[in-house]
Amino acid sequence: MSAYRPFDVRLARREVRSPSYLRITLSGNDLRECGDVVLDQRVKLLLGGDLDAVLGQDEWFAALRALPAQQQPSLRTFTLAAVRREVGEVDIDVVLHEPCEGPAASFAATEPIGTRAGLVAPVRGAEGADEIGVAWRPGAAREVWVVADETAVPAAANIATALTPGHAATLVLEVPRADDIRPLDAPSGTTVRWCARDRGESALDHLPFPCGPVQAFTAEEALWDETSGEGRYLWVAGEMSWVATIRRSARAAGIDRQGSSFMGYWRRGGTIS
Repeated sequence: MSAYRPFDVRLARREVRSPSYLRITLSGNDLRECGDVVLDQRVKLLLGGDLDAVLGQDEWFAALRALPAQQQPSLRTFTLAAVRREVGEVDIDVVLHEPCEGPAASFAATEPIGTRAGLVAPVRGAEGADEIGVAWRPGAAREVWVVADETAVPAAANIATALTPGHAATLVLEVPRADDIRPLDAPSGTTVRWCARDRGESALDHLPFPCGPVQAFTAEEALWDETSGEGRYLWVAGEMSWVATIRRSARAAGIDRQGSSFMGYWRRGGTIS
């Protein structure tokens, strides 16, 4: 059994959560087999193109790449906000950057209810399904820092629910607007700092080390490090230049590479699939 495969889904509902967030619900009979680790586990939406050539294929990516470019579905990466296997539904929170021109934002905001898509996600019970695409690895760390921009807030919200009272946990979450701030389900004692850019606030001002202004990343920088924590663990995800700036500052401050994970979820002016 493949641990990670395409599911045939339809757009079932959409709900405005805040000025920058739209929650979409996808439905499909075989979503009853979808894994529900959630956390920051990465899933992929397949949008448009020749979905029939990709769905149902264990080697789905090879099947996608074999298609002519104009027939290839668009591929975008997300984190599940909820899995309801009993009714064959999942939720995804989509960030609506302005202008909303990308295929995922257009699908979420404007496509008719019932529009077909593909969801590449873990298969419940398959070997490795609980680990694939999961970067949150605090290990034995007792002090954890979760730093996220708006695209990583859905993952950070999931991570908050997995924290225990034994963690000395701090979440620093940056969103476009104050109206995007929402309650989090986190253990008592967890520190949550919301930073809203429309109030002039920045997550970079609330890190456990000094951090300068955002600077562009270089082509030589790998922006995907996944490690496990011991004493202290730092998890950072968001826009690539933003993440690169935090990583450089962490290294300059002597933060151990083996206790920190940095993920570039997207690139301003483009995307990462």
